[in-house]
Amino acid sequence: MDFRHADNPTPFHKYKYKTMEKLTDLSPMPFGTHKNEKMANVPARYLLFIYEQDWIDKWPRVKGYIEENYRILQMQAKKERQDQDEYNDMQGSEFDIF
Repeated sequence: MDFRHADNPTPFHKYKYKTMEKLTDLSPMPFGTHKNEKMANVPARYLLFIYEQDWIDKWPRVKGYIEENYRILQMQAKKERQDQDEYNDMQGSEFDIF
């Protein structure tokens, strides 16, 4: 059977065409630690980290989502870092005796 025949699409072809749809905030993250989470719920720092990786070109929909939301993700990442710093400060302060 010739899988490249246009009149006989395989499940791979159906998947390939489906993946060309644009990701939205409600779309599931397609891979990684946050796989199947809504894109809006994936930490901004994680998305910005994967955007810097060489292999992101293999995931054009994820790359496109990050590029479309880049400024928002930068602001969210800054807030995530501040929240983490505050949390770390609180954790350290409970052990302070003086």
